Amino acid sequence: MKYSYLLPKAVCLFNERLGQLTLYRPGKAKNVVYSRKIRYSEDKKLYLNLCTPAELPAGRLPVFVYIHGGGYVSGSPEQRETFVSRIAAAGFFTVNIFYGYAPAYGHPHSIRNIYDALAWLKNNQDKYNIDLDRLYMGGESAGAYFTAMAGAVSSNEEYRNRLHLNPVSQGLVFKGLILNCGIYDINDALSSGFPFMKAFMEAYYGKPLKYLKNDPDADLLSPARFLTKDFPPSFVLVAQHDHLKGGGISFAKKLDELGVRNVYHMGTGFFAVHAFLVAQCLPPSKIAMPKVMEFLLSGQSETKS
Repeated sequence: MKYSYLLPKAVCLFNERLGQLTLYRPGKAKNVVYSRKIRYSEDKKLYLNLCTPAELPAGRLPVFVYIHGGGYVSGSPEQRETFVSRIAAAGFFTVNIFYGYAPAYGHPHSIRNIYDALAWLKNNQDKYNIDLDRLYMGGESAGAYFTAMAGAVSSNEEYRNRLHLNPVSQGLVFKGLILNCGIYDINDALSSGFPFMKAFMEAYYGKPLKYLKNDPDADLLSPARFLTKDFPPSFVLVAQHDHLKGGGISFAKKLDELGVRNVYHMGTGFFAVHAFLVAQCLPPSKIAMPKVMEFLLSGQSETKS
């Protein structure tokens, strides 16, 4: 198992580099300011990036936290800046978190790192003049998985207590989530046919998946099992040509059944592939992005009214 994730990791890294050159970066907003590689932990490998409006409005800014994907074993905040910059340009203080790669930073260390970054954010809210009562989170693929975990943490006390997160930030509540082609239930993911999924999950779990059967905390790996009526409002994005779309469809249905406000959108067409929204230049991204912004900005309207 130790080396079973190396081939899929190499594939992910190749795709990241290719995407960086050809797809991820075109279309970045110009009226924003970046602050990169800010340490939020004593661990020097962990950092976060900020992206804010170039011209700050009066009053505190709402906050959008982004969690990158990459099969738990790759990805970086810098390669998601096109998407994040669009959110910042709309008037959000955005935080882009690097939480570390599995297996070194697998379960539950990755979600704990994310909550350490949120603790840093909470401790610095006055310095940056931000409003954590208007806190949003989003991510793609593995990042959507962690975003769903955070949504469950914020709305399910049992889930929150069992993960043993940073006490400074574990009580934060999210006004909305952007879930782009995520994993929400481990069994759904493993049966999806997504390439290398078993290797990704073993890297994240840190041992062969056969041990899940007798693991009393195996359910913690599936945030969909901890949904409540108080789960944050969510924009659930799936893609026509994504093996994981079934899990996203099921997740949105569960939110409907619980009465949780959500917007469900399926990207269609040739370029509607896994996590397509990261590449803002793709046709289905140009259709979906205004809907994402409408979802985020409608939350702001509700706050002001």
